[in-house]
Amino acid sequence: MRIDVGRLRENIQAHNLPGQQISHNATLASTTKTPAPGSAVLSRPLYSGSPIRSAPHELQLWFAPWEDADGDLYDQSYAYLVIDNGQWLIAHNQRRIRDLYRPAPGITVA
Repeated sequence: MRIDVGRLRENIQAHNLPGQQISHNATLASTTKTPAPGSAVLSRPLYSGSPIRSAPHELQLWFAPWEDADGDLYDQSYAYLVIDNGQWLIAHNQRRIRDLYRPAPGITVA
């Protein structure tokens, strides 16, 4: 598979890649009224394509060209390390759900 880097760069700058496009549902979600605090689990409805996982973080290491003791030249190279795999972004919602459905003090469940 061959990739035309020039066209790819043009699409990136024009925000014309699939992940950069805003769907019609996104504009509807951003214009909906936010409920009062504590009245809903989510403060704003999710729309299709909304990320619920944080992006992974990678580290790029550059090794400069070097010569060994035998006079052999090693060209530059790169190594890539994953620092963080990303996480699901639902922990704050789990806490809010637990708080909403926790029994009130003094009430016994039969």
